[in-house]
Amino acid sequence: MIKNEKDLGKVIGKFPVAAANIQRAAIVAATSFLFFLLMLGAFYIRQQIGYFILSSAFLIVYIFTMVGWWLQKRKIAKIHTDGFVYERFVCTWDEVESVSSPKAVGGMTIRTKSGRSITVPPSIDSISELFRLVSARIGR
Repeated sequence: MIKNEKDLGKVIGKFPVAAANIQRAAIVAATSFLFFLLMLGAFYIRQQIGYFILSSAFLIVYIFTMVGWWLQKRKIAKIHTDGFVYERFVCTWDEVESVSSPKAVGGMTIRTKSGRSITVPPSIDSISELFRLVSARIGR
């Protein structure tokens, strides 16, 4: 069992999170930060604690969205000449037992002969192309 991504050879393809999903998170972050500033301004003008609590809630939404956005951008599925990598899941093509279609389960599931499995979510860009490449590699 290979634990190191460098042992899998040359990278054939990288599949990051789809740009539409990252864009949605950016819109939520920008909107919540704008509302945070507006409510902070309203608190400054009206001096009512409700505006401060509301601005704090928008700040919390903004912080959680930015953390989620940062974590989501790091999720990349990689196809190597000798294996597959997604997050901390590393396997060689010899270890892969089956791969399920992304349309069947809401994401592509890869199962190994040792019983480990990973589901690559449908938020990955070009998941159907990723499925085609993985299926072609294990079909050899």
